[in-house]
Formats: sequence, C-alpha cells, structure tokens
Amino acid sequence: LVQGTHLVLRRPFVETAFLVQVPGDERIVFLIPWYGRTLLGTTETTIHGDPGRAEVRDEERRYLLRAVSAVLNEPPQEDDVVGAYVGVRALKERPGRSATALSRDFAVEEPARGLWLAVGGKLTTARADAARMVDRLVPAPDGESPTLSQVLPGGDIPHLGELERELWDRGRRLQLDEDVVDALLFRHGSEARLRLDEIDAQPALAKRLHPELPFARVELEHALAHEDCHTVDDALRRRLPLSILGGVSDGLREEVRQRLEGP
Repeated sequence: LVQGTHLVLRRPFVETAFLVQVPGDERIVFLIPWYGRTLLGTTETTIHGDPGRAEVRDEERRYLLRAVSAVLNEPPQEDDVVGAYVGVRALKERPGRSATALSRDFAVEEPARGLWLAVGGKLTTARADAARMVDRLVPAPDGESPTLSQVLPGGDIPHLGELERELWDRGRRLQLDEDVVDALLFRHGSEARLRLDEIDAQPALAKRLHPELPFARVELEHALAHEDCHTVDDALRRRLPLSILGGVSDGLREEVRQRLEGP
C-alpha cells in the first residue's frame, strides 16, 4: 500500500497546470488550479496496517512545499495551506522494488477463486478500469463493455462553446458571477441548465456557500435531494469538495447534519 498526500493552497499560484521535477529526486509533483485554489501533490509513502487510518504527515507537507519553492517566484508557505487529503492505493508488489519503481498499471487479480482484486490504477482512469473489472466479472454478450458509448448525466453536449455562451448569458441575467456559472457547467454539464432554472425559481439558491469558492447553494440543495447523501462528509466532501478546499463553516456543517438527521 502507498499513500499520496495532496495540499490545497489558498490562492492560485499558477495559471495552468504543470509538473515540477523535484530537485535532487527522481519524482515529479504537480500544481493544478482548482476552484480558485491550487492543488499541490503528490507524495508516495509506503504504509502498513489499516488504510482507513492513513493521514497526512508533517514530513509530507514539508516535502511538497519544499519541492515547488525553487520554481515559483512567490512559493507557498505553511500558512497558505487551507486543506489537505491523502489517498491510498494498492500496487502489485515485486520483491526488491521500491514503491516508486512499482507499476501503476491497473490489473485485475484473482488470488483465490471468486475473490477479485483491483490493483494499481488511479482516479483519472477509474471509469476505464471499472469497465475492465466488470468485463472480467460479467462478460458482455459481444465481448466489450458499452461504457464508452454511454453518456454520463449531463454529458449530452454537442457544442461546448454554444452551451458556455448560453449559460453565461443566463447567468448574467440571474446576476451570477461567471466563475459560479463555470463551476455549474464543469460539474453538471448540460444539467447546469436545470440548476439555473432552480435559481430562477428561488433566487436565494444563487448565494455562495463560501465567499472565496464558486459553489452556489443550488448545488448543495441538489446534492441533498438527489445524490444519495447519508453523512455530512457525503455532502460537503464527496458531492461538493468544500471541506477539502477549506470552505466549510461550523454553521454550514451543523445545518447539513440537522437536515440529514431529519426532525
């Protein structure tokens, strides 16, 4: 098992995503603009024991901040870090190889009859990896998963530029900031039209959940009503990345908790 730590920096330190070769190291780290913040990652640390207890380590935070200090005119400091999270994945072990040298390629293993394991892979390839797993477990009649031809909700966008202009025009009429409209398009695709319909019907849904972040209340209401939230983290971390971005007040957390628990 290896863990990777990611830091969220308060402001956009870069205008576009790029990779940094760590001085004196064979690794690279990335800086990615993310909802007005910057995502900095990642480390690679071998861990033992319960992966559910993985946590961001102080030495990993220092490593990441030090790694980019040589390439930025104004490098981030510790007090620029507003959020952090760690991910854990299983790699296929090879005797004598360090974690850095192990393959990241996705593989489906069957160590015992009927026990299937996903090894390797990463979040950005999760849909393709899941298709391979399903094909092994339940082969399609024609031998291929149909996932590549199936449109995800909100993915029916023949012309992205036209949809952008349509949403920006509507957003201006609803007095929405452009970054809020962009976030709706990025996260909801063509269904952003429905979120704007909801704001049109209830203008209070246009209010930002955090003054520095581009998430309107309409997204939280949609998540609570339609996206199977059972816990506060379901809503404020998994459906919306607010807690990772350092954008959850005690009041908002308590509001969501009470609504999920019901009367």
